[in-house]
Amino acid sequence: MFGRQLKLKQARHALQDGRLEEAFTIVTHADVRDHRVAQEILDDLVTPLLERATAHLEAGRLEEALVDIERAVDAGGNRPEAATQRRAVLEALRKRRKEEDRMGSLLDSARRHLNNGSLHATKQRLNEAPQDDSRVPELRKQTEERERKGAEANNRARAHLEGEEIFEAIDAAQETLRSWGRDERTHALLADLKRRSIRVLLAAFESGDLRLASALQGRMREVMDDCVELRRFDDALSLSVEAQKAFSQNDYESARLRLGRLDKLFPGVTWIVDALGDLTGVSDGLRSLRSGPVGDLGSSSFSFSLNDETLHNGEALSTQVTPEIPKPEPRAIQSQHKNPPATGEGRTLLWIDGLGTYLVLPKNLICLGRLGSTSHPDVSLTADIAGYHAEVQRLGEDYFVSPVEGDIRIGGNKVQKKLLAHNDTIELGDRCKLRFRQPTGLSATALLDLRQGMRVEGDVQTIVLLDDNLIIGPGNNCHIQAPMLEKRFVIQKGTEGLLCRAEKDVLVDGRASGPQALIEPGAHIQVEDLTFTVTSESAR
Repeated sequence: MFGRQLKLKQARHALQDGRLEEAFTIVTHADVRDHRVAQEILDDLVTPLLERATAHLEAGRLEEALVDIERAVDAGGNRPEAATQRRAVLEALRKRRKEEDRMGSLLDSARRHLNNGSLHATKQRLNEAPQDDSRVPELRKQTEERERKGAEANNRARAHLEGEEIFEAIDAAQETLRSWGRDERTHALLADLKRRSIRVLLAAFESGDLRLASALQGRMREVMDDCVELRRFDDALSLSVEAQKAFSQNDYESARLRLGRLDKLFPGVTWIVDALGDLTGVSDGLRSLRSGPVGDLGSSSFSFSLNDETLHNGEALSTQVTPEIPKPEPRAIQSQHKNPPATGEGRTLLWIDGLGTYLVLPKNLICLGRLGSTSHPDVSLTADIAGYHAEVQRLGEDYFVSPVEGDIRIGGNKVQKKLLAHNDTIELGDRCKLRFRQPTGLSATALLDLRQGMRVEGDVQTIVLLDDNLIIGPGNNCHIQAPMLEKRFVIQKGTEGLLCRAEKDVLVDGRASGPQALIEPGAHIQVEDLTFTVTSESAR
């Protein structure tokens, strides 16, 4: 009893001295809380606790204010003024946390922009952030360091550009980008770098230094966005590589085709013009050999023997040359490859049930001539025309026809080299006519239709000049019209041969192969109600 009276006395003195926590702790102890005096002291504590909570709130000490309010509620019940103050403190806490989240997001954003090299955005975020935040000074220091390094790299890049040291300028420009990111200053640097680099790249290409041009173009791609100029050099260097590969494989016609396209991209470049002239000479020479006595020998053996009689004073008294005439053999089609080409790479016959037979030629250059000629043209026609009468050449999506040993007429007019248009009639000689068709812009593939009375071995009536895709379908915008189809499908050149691609299942010898199937020679292929077979034509 005496001990409880002493505690209550201590609580009263603590309240009088303003030691509110001490007074509250004593009177809320389980031993004294139920005492009448303790209840009086608790009631007296409510007002000073709420007053101190108000002071904490005004000073921004929100957690302390909330603690005093909870003590006041515990001491005197949930009075209206306590509930009002609690709502005010909780709202202030909510706003503060929202502001803290915003400030945290600002600093996180500033750090991200700094890492990405966007110094302007970094400075903006730091200016919006509370300056008393301990993270701000460190971020400002890092930003200033990036600014300094970027300025040094920018100055080096400018100096290298003035000295036409393009590779060194690109290295310095990359360092500038890492420090400054892409802003107005780096855009100006890159614009100057692009202008001077393109000039050096063009000079290297026109001089024939393709290794330098390729290396410079690759480095330019590291710092510059895609642009028309770079795409132009992409195409040019790609064509140069393709021409080199074709030349190394003795495929002079393909090499000439690539160089012709290259000449369109960069007209008048000396080394391209010279190379085209050299390849034209090679092609003309090979064509002359094929059509002359040497080519006429084909694969026949030809030998002679010298029967030397008595030599007198270093001179042969008689010399006899005896040719060995080979036995006549059926002439075979000469292949340009050492081994027969795989399906999709060489001559193939496409047999479509109910539609006819098509000769498929995937070459960019084909020759038209007389059946049985020693020139062995790609399209051998039963007509009174020259053995190697004319050529049809594909350049990109365009086709040109040129005379070789015979005359050509288009629309009744004699031509030397003519760009073909859809439905042009090509006249070879007096009676041989072919119609050129390119029915769709979805593919560069074209067709040559034999007019009435003309034929090619195998009852072929149409020659397919295959680029990448042959479209077969019900509409007149397909290469081959097939009324029995609902949807069109495509025969496509692939790395392993010809592919059939359709919207529905493709059946190969009666087995479903999904919407795509490799066309094996001799296999029975079905798409919807259309069936066809592809066979490799025998090598001549």
